[in-house]
Amino acid sequence: MRAERRDATAPGRGEDGRAEGARARRGVSLFEAVAALAIVAVTSISALGTAGAELRTAERARRAVEAEALLAERVSFLDLLTDRDLQSLPDSVAQG
Repeated sequence: MRAERRDATAPGRGEDGRAEGARARRGVSLFEAVAALAIVAVTSISALGTAGAELRTAERARRAVEAEALLAERVSFLDLLTDRDLQSLPDSVAQG
């Protein structure tokens, strides 16, 4: 009786002794491939969004530095003017 049991395949096993599900698991399934691509896509999109935000912030900072430099230059010019220079209107403003 024991000899017959050894020759017969165990329940849930294929002829080669592996689990029946193992034969189907030789490669990557379509679902796994799609899930991996989705993860890569989401990661790439978030990385691109972060890089874009960093570029916008750098541009905004560059403009702010430029505006501050122009403002400082204009204030320095106004500091050099006397009260008489400040009270007289330029010709372009006086004539409208």
